[in-house]
Amino acid sequence: MKKIIYILLLFSQPMTGQNLVPNPGFEIITNCSLGGIANLPPWDSPTNGSPDPYNACETLSGISVPTNDAGYQYPHNGTGYVGASYRNINGYREYIQVELDTPLLAEQEYCASFYVSLADTFRFACNNFGMYFSNNHTFISGVAPLNFTPQINDTNIISDKVNWTLVYGHFTATGGEKYIIIGNFFSNALTDTIHLNNTPGPGDDAYYYIDDVNVHCCSCDSLDHTGINELSKSSDAFNLYPNPNNGLMILDYEINGKEAALFSILDITGRLVKQVTLNPENKIMTIDAAELNAGAYFYSIKVGTENGKTGKLIIVK
Repeated sequence: MKKIIYILLLFSQPMTGQNLVPNPGFEIITNCSLGGIANLPPWDSPTNGSPDPYNACETLSGISVPTNDAGYQYPHNGTGYVGASYRNINGYREYIQVELDTPLLAEQEYCASFYVSLADTFRFACNNFGMYFSNNHTFISGVAPLNFTPQINDTNIISDKVNWTLVYGHFTATGGEKYIIIGNFFSNALTDTIHLNNTPGPGDDAYYYIDDVNVHCCSCDSLDHTGINELSKSSDAFNLYPNPNNGLMILDYEINGKEAALFSILDITGRLVKQVTLNPENKIMTIDAAELNAGAYFYSIKVGTENGKTGKLIIVK
């Protein structure tokens, strides 16, 4: 019983390197058949713009994955992503907004990142991939560029339609920031743009897919700059694959010493839904979680009293 309580506390309170963004990969969706950012709770739009959710659970319409009205792209991870206009000839902008799990702490350095990929059917590429942190929820009527100065802003033009490109930065929090807005905060005059002559289709926007948003405290952990799926302060090694999977997965591991390890799966509320013991004498184990429903989960590996690894787990059926 004590072991279960410990793991629940581990996920209910901020961890070293914990991603503070809820639904960071846009896998949690309330209605596969309807567009609109409101179907990706708790994300919303801070303006009247209309960013688009795309998810593999929808197979009949233009909002599916990997094929949709905007182009063809697999998620960077998981089953979904969001599409938004970063530049339009009329100054139209689309943004996505979410409340962080916990407010940022003053004088702490935070790392922030997300991935973008230019949609196939659009003929323009641009720069100014920003992330703005604020203390308050924002809604401003209209579709013009938001007059905020983003703490994170990538000024490189991103034109890659095949791969996902990492947007990354870090800053020192003033304290209390608990909302993030992602988008282009600059006017057309201040946004560098290139025209892609070989692009088919009518798309005159610079329209990008967005996936895997991450915000974590980089001044108090040893994560790499992406902050995703890596937390290891020991010489133990773990590799979980495939991910996503249908509930059946393989864990390669090497545990130094003779202590047994616990592999735990938790749902998005932090509730323990699966736990198995890893024998330190073995090197590989098949994990059968086929009884779990499709969706996003977290996994945690604990070796003795030390946490060896945490990560996101996606189950698809």
